[in-house]
Amino acid sequence: MFATKNTKNTKELTYEQKLMRNIKRWGIGAVVGLAGLVLALNSYTVVQDGTVKTQTFLGKVDPNPVLPGFHIVNPFASFDTFSTKDIALKLDKLQVPSQDKFKSTVDLTVMLQFDGSKAPINRINAGNQDQALDKYVTEKLLSTIREFGKSVPKAQDLFDAKIQAQLQTAIQQEVEEYARPYGYTVKQVFLQDITLPPVIMEQVQNTKVREEQVNAAKAELARVEQEAQQKVKQAEADREARNNQAIANERDADAKLYAAKKEAEANAALQRTITPEMIRWKQLEVEMIRAQKYQGGVPQTVVGTGYDGQMIMDMRNK
Repeated sequence: MFATKNTKNTKELTYEQKLMRNIKRWGIGAVVGLAGLVLALNSYTVVQDGTVKTQTFLGKVDPNPVLPGFHIVNPFASFDTFSTKDIALKLDKLQVPSQDKFKSTVDLTVMLQFDGSKAPINRINAGNQDQALDKYVTEKLLSTIREFGKSVPKAQDLFDAKIQAQLQTAIQQEVEEYARPYGYTVKQVFLQDITLPPVIMEQVQNTKVREEQVNAAKAELARVEQEAQQKVKQAEADREARNNQAIANERDADAKLYAAKKEAEANAALQRTITPEMIRWKQLEVEMIRAQKYQGGVPQTVVGTGYDGQMIMDMRNK
């Protein structure tokens, strides 16, 4: 009887065993469901405008980029995104050696445009886009700057606008020539800041101070010269005014002298024309006027001529 009871217990599952069996079933179902969910989520990809994606499966990169839009894809594939918008590659403190053995630094920004059709080549040969930029743009840019520095005689020449333009042109042409097969076009190069070695900066600063002092001295000299010239011009103007006044006075005196001379000549001519007969006729004319105005009184003064032609004046008392 006791043995029969043990056999029955071995055939029946305990509560704990049943619970474990159910947990295993649920776990397997959950794993299967989770795997299905993961596969469902990874079975599509969305590519945003201004980008493309590369697809890699089992270490092999698909030669065709995934273009913007919604795509059903292999859920086991991996994807890398490449931007086709304008790329601003900013690089700071790049060393520029010059012929005088000094090393200056430059901060610059390179504006790039990427051809999305070249994304698979970049992914195969370099990696993601950051790695591709380092390999095809940054490395070439650094070597271009080093080579350009060999043509710069002195470090301070980097402050020359002409030298800066040549550096920008060299970067744009050489980097683009190297990177174009990989889809990169250099649109513009901007130089933000150039820093010379401290010893050169001190020399440049001292030179600048001296130039400012020289310029200030030149400005002061120019001011003094201008004031002196103004004084000379004023003195010349005053002298000319005095000369003109003297000439005017002289002309006025000459005119007065001439007028006096002419008046004297006229008087002399008039004196020559006055004869005794003219005087007598003038006296008679005066007497005729008086006679016309006579009111019946006795004249107090009688003027006339005798038989001999001599003038007679009779002044009578009232």
